[in-house]
Amino acid sequence: MSFLDGIALGKYIKLIIALLILALLAGAALAQGEPEVVVSAEVDRNTITVGDRIVYTVRVEHDKDLVVDFPQLASAWGDFEVLSQRPLQPSKGSEGRVVTGKEYVITAFTVGEHATPPLRVSYLDCQGQTQVVEADPIRIAVTSVLTATEDVTSPLDIRDLKPQAELLRDWSWLLWAGLAGLALALAVLALLWLLARRGKRAGAAAPAAVVDLRPPEQVAYEELERIAGLQLVEQGRFKEHYTLTADCLRRYAEGIYGIPAMDRTTEEFHAALRRARVDGHQVRLFADFLAESDLVKFARYVPPVGEAREALPRARHIVDVTKPERVDEDL
Repeated sequence: MSFLDGIALGKYIKLIIALLILALLAGAALAQGEPEVVVSAEVDRNTITVGDRIVYTVRVEHDKDLVVDFPQLASAWGDFEVLSQRPLQPSKGSEGRVVTGKEYVITAFTVGEHATPPLRVSYLDCQGQTQVVEADPIRIAVTSVLTATEDVTSPLDIRDLKPQAELLRDWSWLLWAGLAGLALALAVLALLWLLARRGKRAGAAAPAAVVDLRPPEQVAYEELERIAGLQLVEQGRFKEHYTLTADCLRRYAEGIYGIPAMDRTTEEFHAALRRARVDGHQVRLFADFLAESDLVKFARYVPPVGEAREALPRARHIVDVTKPERVDEDL
């Protein structure tokens, strides 16, 4: 081999080494560029009539070490109204990953083509940084419940008014007699009401209302035990089972947080907890359970028997982790 041939061979070797280095760097870049989470969204149907319910489901496939947080939507979400929302049970994904998700029941009352707003899902990556991914919008067609021949705006649908019915003159005295009897009955009822009111004022004072001095958590535990004794799940009475359990948690929240809960929707109660600066984890526990209860109570969702039986243990767990610490009075 001549000297010139040796120089040429050295150049070829350097070129091959450089190409190998570039290939390794490209592979590393591709590996780092793989998404940590994969988000997808779907609906059970893309065409509805006004007021029909749609089940909108968002799922995220991610590593087991990541913590994914799905948003709690307000009642108004773009062109749609959110009726209920509940988390899904985690399932196995591909290559050892896990799939978590959330289900939203929505509806629309405006005719036309609509698209779901982008739904933002946040998670903590391996470096502890908060990242956000979005589910793509889904187009949904909302049609009217009226057919073309039933369009009330069409001039062809205008019909002549029916002639006014005439009372028989010979029986008109019955009308006046009926009115007189009604007036007499109202006068008698008013007199009885006044007499009863005076009797209450003259009588003894009403006994004072009984005040329950038990801690809210004790009241909640005893109520949950009472609900368990009713055995509503075994009788297939899922709606009553979830209603009693959710009301128990609402009264318990009123006792420990001091905020009204019984006359508020789940979204209003969720907002009140946040305004009261309640711990975010505790807020999510209440919001997720009440959203699942709303799905059974209002959306006619029939849960599996095993899932329904877990409602009471979940409620007890919420009381366990949220009840305030109390100092023993005997110390």
